Amino acid sequence: MAWISLFLASLCETLWASSLKFLNFRRIQIRLKRDGLFSRKFGIALLPLSTYVVFGILNMTFLTIALKSISLAISYAVWMGLALFLQTLIDIFLFKEKISLKQLGFLCLILIGIIGLQLSVNGK
Repeated sequence: MAWISLFLASLCETLWASSLKFLNFRRIQIRLKRDGLFSRKFGIALLPLSTYVVFGILNMTFLTIALKSISLAISYAVWMGLALFLQTLIDIFLFKEKISLKQLGFLCLILIGIIGLQLSVNGK
């Protein structure tokens, strides 16, 4: 269960960070003034901020659950490494960013490291 929580924490970390690309406080302010607090347009403008808050809370919740069974050093390495890997996939497929063969190779090394850490903890 701890490893599933750690994976979910990494996923939430990735979605939390991705929501920052869409967050625009100026747009929220304009929609609030122009359309009012209970308008649909204001709600849509507020959506990235809402997802930022929700995924941030879920991220810390799942990480806390994982830390009950997995050491902090291992958890942190896996959590950030997997989030980096997932964020790169989102950047490539959603935001159409380019990736070099060298970058892809190093990302694969991170993934191998994550798998190795997981196997070494479970295999003790």
